[in-house]
Amino acid sequence: MKVRRWAELRTELPSDQIEDEHDIVQFGGRGVAEAIGGLLAAQGYEVSPPEYAGEHGWEFDFHALERRFWCQVTETDRIQLLCIDMTSSPFGGVSRKPPHSAYIEVMTLLDRELADDPRFYDLAWYFDDEVDRDLPGSLSPVCESVAAQVGSWVEFRADLSEEIGARQADDIALGRGCADALVELLGRLGHQVWSPLPTTDNGWRFSFGPSGPRFTCDIHAIGETYRVLVEDKGRTFVDKLFKRPPRALHGETLSRLNAALTEDPRFRDIAWRHPDKGRRPDEAKTIQSTIR
Repeated sequence: MKVRRWAELRTELPSDQIEDEHDIVQFGGRGVAEAIGGLLAAQGYEVSPPEYAGEHGWEFDFHALERRFWCQVTETDRIQLLCIDMTSSPFGGVSRKPPHSAYIEVMTLLDRELADDPRFYDLAWYFDDEVDRDLPGSLSPVCESVAAQVGSWVEFRADLSEEIGARQADDIALGRGCADALVELLGRLGHQVWSPLPTTDNGWRFSFGPSGPRFTCDIHAIGETYRVLVEDKGRTFVDKLFKRPPRALHGETLSRLNAALTEDPRFRDIAWRHPDKGRRPDEAKTIQSTIR
């Protein structure tokens, strides 16, 4: 599991920013911070009054499930909310440890309370590196992580419009509709994506990455199922020879792709797999399954 600790939302509450004829006297967000604190207090959590944090807005602590949490509310053109598990990250940094179950529970509850409150709307959740990048965000603060394995792939069924691309006489490639859908998803996640091209084994391939062609994505249509393999182009011959594990960015990329697939109603029966030694791919072991 991974937690998106940033949220952006809009509110029906009036702005309480104070300005004079020259500058901002006091940044807004206090009313929103009080409202969010009220939602948490209604769940039995111990919530402190908001304190002014200058241009960062307003901040408050709350205690839940024997842990301390910290929230910051910043008013810009939208409301930005940051919620950190201070027990795991006492200095506010990103913890390398998996999120504590209490953090997952608190963030899930906060998401539900904000979504159900008519004062708030257009709620979206973000990782740190996704904030202020005009990305659409995710529907949930919790992201299912995928155990990245060398040679891992994802299989799923999808409701997509497929156009069969004829490259030569009696030679066709299926999966262009799926490739286009994945290009769209990865673009929304902030990646640069190159146009899909047909492959010699009747599939489609494209490159993508956060700032260049770091990964390749291979798509094959097998009956009613799509099989997608994401590989790190930076993986060297030595990495393969010594069977070194995938890099952290590879695992993060697969986890975010998994979350995007799970949130998209076009995709279903999603299963992440990796080939075991001595087994054929169609007999591979399931390492994670997410069913819509």
